[in-house]
Amino acid sequence: MTTLPQKIALILLAIAIALGPLDQLALWMQRRGWIRWRKPAPPPTGGGGMAGLLTEFQQLVEPQVRHVIEDREERRLGGLSLSADGRDTKPDDPNP
Repeated sequence: MTTLPQKIALILLAIAIALGPLDQLALWMQRRGWIRWRKPAPPPTGGGGMAGLLTEFQQLVEPQVRHVIEDREERRLGGLSLSADGRDTKPDDPNP
């Protein structure tokens, strides 16, 4: 017959054994992008809709910063540049 401390130890051991596969399942689900498990969520980028409004306001108040904002947008787009009419164009390849 088992005593109370033995029962508690067996229950704790069963919990520890059950947590291993559950942890692996959660890690698999994280790799698939379904949940966030051990790693925190990535910081938000862009600032949402308010960032665009504030950027436009800054261009109105300080027109000299327009080239800086355009450079940031070009870097964010990964090499795409915005033409004056708003269409995306790829830069010319220097090595044809």
